[in-house]
Amino acid sequence: MHNFFIVLLSISSSVAVSAKVNEFDHKYRAFDSVLSSYVIKQDGMFRVNYKKLKQDHYSGDTRFRNVLISFESVSEKQFESFGKDQKLAFLINAYNAFVLRLIVDNYPTESIRKILKPGLGPFDIEFFNLLGAPHHLDWIENEMIRAQYKDPRINFALTRASIGSPDLLPFAYKPELLPIQLNEGMKSFLVSPRHVHFDAKFRRLYVSKVFEWFQADFIGWKIPKKHLGDIPESDLVVREIRDFIAQIAFKKGLEREQILSRDTDLRYFDFNWQLNETH
Repeated sequence: MHNFFIVLLSISSSVAVSAKVNEFDHKYRAFDSVLSSYVIKQDGMFRVNYKKLKQDHYSGDTRFRNVLISFESVSEKQFESFGKDQKLAFLINAYNAFVLRLIVDNYPTESIRKILKPGLGPFDIEFFNLLGAPHHLDWIENEMIRAQYKDPRINFALTRASIGSPDLLPFAYKPELLPIQLNEGMKSFLVSPRHVHFDAKFRRLYVSKVFEWFQADFIGWKIPKKHLGDIPESDLVVREIRDFIAQIAFKKGLEREQILSRDTDLRYFDFNWQLNETH
C-alpha cells in the first residue's frame, strides 16, 4: 500500500509538471526579453538590431529560439481554448516574431522584399508551423486576423520590417492591455510624419499605403456600412479615411476642418520598404 501511494504521488507530480510545461505564457515574458534587447529607438522610430540578434541567435543565446518554439508548440485545440483577446494578442505577436525570424534567417538584406522563392514573395513563403500546420505570414494576417477581427487598429500593430511599416515595439502585446496597446500603436502611427502629412497650402493629405491596401477596413469603422446609403465607394473610402485620421491625429481647429473638407485631396505615400534596422 505504501508503494502504491508513492507511485500515485509520482504520477500526479508528472501530470502537474506536464500541465505546467504546456501552459502558454500570456504575459509574453520571453518575447519581452528579446524585444527589449534588440528594438531600439533611433531617428524618432523603433529600429531592430538584426545583426546582433542574428549573432546571438547563432551563438548559443536561446531566448529567440525559445520564443519561436513557444508559438509553434501551441496546438489548434489549445488555441481554441484561449479567450478572444488572448487569441488576437497571440496572433499579432506570432506574426511579428516570425517576421523577425524571416529577416534573421536571411540577414544581411536591404529589404524584406528581397527575400524570395520561385513564384513567392516574403509574405507567401511557408517557413514556420502554427497551430499544427505549415503557414505563411499572409495566412496569419489575412485569414486569421483581418478576416476574424474587424478592427482597423490591427493594421498598426503588424510590422513588415520596413521604414514604411508600423514600428515593432520593444514589448509584446498583452491580452489584458490589448485595447490600450492597440490605441497607442494607432495614435503613434498617425502622428508620425512618415505615415501622415497634411499640406495645408495645397490642401493635400498624404497618408501611408496601409490605408490604400486595406481601405475596406476603414469603411464603416465609425458608422456601420448599412447606414451609409448609396455613397459611391471611391468617395466613401476618401471620406472615411479622412475622418479616421482627423479624429485621432488632429486636434479640433482649422487644420482638422480642412482635412475633413471635400476640397482636400487624399494622396498615398510610396511605401518605404527599406529595412528598419539600427545604424
